[in-house]
Amino acid sequence: MVDNKNLAKNKKLASDKKNHFKLLKKVKDSSFKSDK
Repeated sequence: MVDNKNLAKNKKLASDKKNHFKLLKKVKDSSFKSDK
């Protein structure tokens, strides 16, 4: 049971990280466009 809890936690961490990178990319893209 403890393993399942850790697994869910790691899954959430992984998806949070993915969302974070998506957000970073979006910000980079928009600042890139506003430069021109």
